[in-house]
Amino acid sequence: MTSFPRISTMALYTRDVQGKFRKSFKGTRKRKKETVIVDHNYCTGNRSDTAIENPDVEQVKLPKSVDKQGWKEGRRIVEFGVLLSKLKYYQKCRLGPVPLTYDNILGELKKGLSGYLYVRCQNDDCGHVNLVPYGKTHRGNSAKSQSGMHCFAVNTKLGTAMIDSLGGPVKVNNMLSTLNMPTISNKNMKKMERWAGNVIEKVALMSTRTAAKETFDKEMA
Repeated sequence: MTSFPRISTMALYTRDVQGKFRKSFKGTRKRKKETVIVDHNYCTGNRSDTAIENPDVEQVKLPKSVDKQGWKEGRRIVEFGVLLSKLKYYQKCRLGPVPLTYDNILGELKKGLSGYLYVRCQNDDCGHVNLVPYGKTHRGNSAKSQSGMHCFAVNTKLGTAMIDSLGGPVKVNNMLSTLNMPTISNKNMKKMERWAGNVIEKVALMSTRTAAKETFDKEMA
């Protein structure tokens, strides 16, 4: 008669503080791996390779200045009121609301601190690509500024801040890179600064004229 080795079940149990037997799970539980998200990935020079690419993006014709992958990285300045108002319905088929998902965003057009998102309609019969701005826009008073794309208000505010406190383009880009925001070319920032400077000069001139007129009226009264 063959004998089988006896397996002790006491190894699976341990005594607690009160002396009662408890099941011992020591060594059986697997620790959950902790994942580290690199926020400033430009420091390491590595990009995430686990992103799922949308195969339909390459089939849609977009302007050359549109970045198809850049919107997935960094931070943006977004005015929610403007963004949500442009996502109420699609511009062509008028169906809505527009879901802002990973699959229907085709690319991003950067305009200084702001920009546009290219969002495709999910209706197969439509497929229209909507241009969704991040924030408020305006046009200048000159005839040249009446044509083309609108200017973003946040860029005009940036030009004013450069004159008032921030300084030149190098300091501004250093601040933006620290915040992990897209940097702006020096040429474009100089345009923002000149645009804001012209507005400031006009407002200062109007203010001095108003003050001089009020002083003259008081003296003549």
